[in-house]
Amino acid sequence: MKAFRENFHNRVLRELHLDPAVIDLFLAAFWCRRHVLLEGPPGTGKSSIAKVLGDMDGDFSRVQMNSDTTPSDIIGSEVLVSTQPVELEFRQGPIFHRFVMVDEINRAVPRTQSALLEAMEERLVEVGDRSLELPEDFFLVATQNPYDFDGTFLLPKSQLDRFAISLEFPLLQGQQLEDCLQFIYGNEATNSTSEPPEAPSPHGHLRVGEDWFRVIRDLQSTLDKEGNQPQSIRAFKVWLELGSALSQIRGEEHLSSAALGDMLEPVFRHRIAIERRSSTLESLRKSFDSSTGGR
Repeated sequence: MKAFRENFHNRVLRELHLDPAVIDLFLAAFWCRRHVLLEGPPGTGKSSIAKVLGDMDGDFSRVQMNSDTTPSDIIGSEVLVSTQPVELEFRQGPIFHRFVMVDEINRAVPRTQSALLEAMEERLVEVGDRSLELPEDFFLVATQNPYDFDGTFLLPKSQLDRFAISLEFPLLQGQQLEDCLQFIYGNEATNSTSEPPEAPSPHGHLRVGEDWFRVIRDLQSTLDKEGNQPQSIRAFKVWLELGSALSQIRGEEHLSSAALGDMLEPVFRHRIAIERRSSTLESLRKSFDSSTGGR
């Protein structure tokens, strides 16, 4: 278990800046096969930590919940395979895997949520007049958005009680956000310019220097003043990634002010409320130009 824990920590921390204690709590629940609820706004790492563990476990499935998801999308359904004679065959849904991640569970309507109740408690599902067993070590992780988000439904207490633990993944702000981005992008470049591959790596990025984290602090402060703070760190992550990619496409060996400046509006435009979009984008541009000296 110690080697598995170390490997899991290493893989999670390549992408996420999480408290190691939270990672251990998640891993302890998995070890006991007790279900876990991960709560917080989008983009805080809830799905990522579950996917890392699911990939390591091997028998992993993922269900993306929305208002149109039906119980049969989770459990499966009987399909007609022969008309003479009439023959039905049950096609298993994703719930029959050993490790199941239910993404944004509270976006599903209550009837669909209830399809998980028996599975979580009894490790059984009902199909017609039959009870079908799930794997003995069945383990479910669900992510949940804050209830003030549009399109969410309250989970009933009977379902909440089936989760052994609930872990909160808060929105990173201020120093926490900077630490996270430093952890991911403040290292050496992930691709070498001395021996370029035949095809460019889609995952390579240039090193992000300390000055750029000061620029991000200024941008975040501007968004706070405008009352339009993004709901996740994705905006800043993709801004650095795409700015790095655009710099490399243009033949730059270092992260370019021009590239990040060109990416500023496309990255943030759709993350800003329409009624404040024009003024906020103008403020972001002024903040960026001021922080970079207009380069």
